[in-house]
Amino acid sequence: MPQPKTWRNGFAGILNEGEVSGQRLMAAEKIKEMHTPQIVWPANPGEAPEIEHPSYGLGWMIDSYRGHYRVHHGGSTMGFSSFVVFFPQEKFGAAILSNLNSPLPTLIGNYISDLALGLPPLDWKTKLASRPSAAPSVKPPPAKVVKLIRPLADYTGEFIHPAYGQLRTESEGEKIFLVFRQERIELEPIALDIFQPKEASWRRFPLHFLANNRGEIEAVAIPLEPAVKAIVFVRLSEKK
Repeated sequence: MPQPKTWRNGFAGILNEGEVSGQRLMAAEKIKEMHTPQIVWPANPGEAPEIEHPSYGLGWMIDSYRGHYRVHHGGSTMGFSSFVVFFPQEKFGAAILSNLNSPLPTLIGNYISDLALGLPPLDWKTKLASRPSAAPSVKPPPAKVVKLIRPLADYTGEFIHPAYGQLRTESEGEKIFLVFRQERIELEPIALDIFQPKEASWRRFPLHFLANNRGEIEAVAIPLEPAVKAIVFVRLSEKK
């Protein structure tokens, strides 16, 4: 595989040990230290057998992917997910960005890796989906019963934000759900006009419904980013 020469390759600085087009950006020994295991992870019986010897470096996950030394890391927030992967010895890397909160970037990263490494393709969707989930070690406390101050229908509708797009809340019997991108998650009331997703990975994103001076729900605020104020989605019927 040819040596990457420009930033168009996306990983030139990393794959060339901190150097791009002859310009040193980071000391090679620092790159090596970042990609050297610092913490060894215990073996996970549910992990795919093609991925061995998992460990953690300095900000990077490290393992043996089908016999090839791999450095990678994923990331996700509500409605967005990503996966960065590269093989230092093969001088190959890829970054997959998605506007879905799903394992799709990891799946695509594995498929691309198989192609680039010349390996027989595997059904990664089935492999990753079949991994057993770990049972919670601590039993969660019983949910606090919160009585609603308005009909459930008042919280349902479509809401929109110029950057995060559109979401919907809908009711089914005595239950209310958040529908965002391709996910449908049940909500539970935890305080006045505040609902929390029941899904464990979404619990840090409570929905705070906002009312106008007539007492009508006109928006919903969700703390998607910890460094800024909650993101406000405006009810579509209220937009002019």
